[in-house]
Amino acid sequence: MDSTPPESWSDLPSVILEKIANCYKSSRLYVLRFRGVCRSWRSSIPPLMAILYPLKLPYPIHPDPNLPVGHYILKEATTYSIQPLSDATVPPWILQIESSESEGNAIFKCMLPRMSRAERKSACHFPKVIDLLQFRVNEMCNDHLLDAVVEWPYPHVIGAAVASGSSETANGFTVMAVDKKKFCLGVWRMGDDRWSIISDHTVRDAHFTRVKYIRRKFYAFAHNGLAVTIDPDSLKITQVAPPKQQSNYVSNSESIQLLGVVESFGNIFGVYEYTHYRAEGKTVRIQVETLEEETKEWIRAGDEMKDSVAFIGSKYSFSVLAKDMPGYKANSIYFDHCYGYGYDPEPPATTCGHPGSKYSIYEVENGHISALCGQSGCSPSFWRPPSWLNL
Repeated sequence: MDSTPPESWSDLPSVILEKIANCYKSSRLYVLRFRGVCRSWRSSIPPLMAILYPLKLPYPIHPDPNLPVGHYILKEATTYSIQPLSDATVPPWILQIESSESEGNAIFKCMLPRMSRAERKSACHFPKVIDLLQFRVNEMCNDHLLDAVVEWPYPHVIGAAVASGSSETANGFTVMAVDKKKFCLGVWRMGDDRWSIISDHTVRDAHFTRVKYIRRKFYAFAHNGLAVTIDPDSLKITQVAPPKQQSNYVSNSESIQLLGVVESFGNIFGVYEYTHYRAEGKTVRIQVETLEEETKEWIRAGDEMKDSVAFIGSKYSFSVLAKDMPGYKANSIYFDHCYGYGYDPEPPATTCGHPGSKYSIYEVENGHISALCGQSGCSPSFWRPPSWLNL
């Protein structure tokens, strides 16, 4: 039997450290944790690029002489789950922190910006300070937002995808976003005074709604199933899935709308809402589909998301492991809109104690849709700070 004592963490081979680092280098929180272990770990991975958010970008994306002078503010928004150190079975509190224009400050946001009157009355103020050493903190996702600073027609916020060609400098820092009015794709690189519009027959007349940066490529998704990738350096466009109408996937009596895109275990999932034209816009079903890039098609998902929980909002979409989210249903999707059960201005009397009357949960396995306010195990996670936060 080998009696050689085990090596210390600081003596791990560089090849192993590199593999570990590659799993976490997209997360600022985990890079800080990794580099804080010891000197050898710190030197094995460079710090994340020092981009000081928020950044000022040109407005609008697509040139339009009828629009007023203004600019975009690129903000970073990171979503965290927070649990007490003493009990990992407690449903986590979900908190979003957005970069602020005030140096050294950040903006705390809850995941339920639209609450009923009854819910707002019992909501309390967010904390000014959270001591992260006192809690178990996990980074759920990191998003980027473009906040339009204009007086007319109205200020608005759109989602953006960010790529960085270097972890130490701003060279290669690239932003892709969808023009809110034209639904076209624009790309901005650090130092540019205007956006470059993606113009190609592949994307002509496409109604893009979502952008992502995955596997070192930009992905853009249209409402009808069209999906393309864009190389951040060359801006080369590659179609990875055609519009569903062209593939006869959707019947003549149905319309289709992309609700969101999430990445889970290396797969890219599209969540679609199918609506009957003859049913006055009533949703008939929500369906999760997997993007198969080799065959260039969306196929109905099986049980690939059985161990995941997904969250889809107007400005975010991500998935996490269900085992890290006690109180949540595995193989489910949490929406920031209500689908299928009505739009009552107030939650039912039986669920007034829980927030989320305007939010919904979709269970992928059985297709069931319900209101978040009926889920006592998880709805408080999106709302006011829990008692164990000791504020």
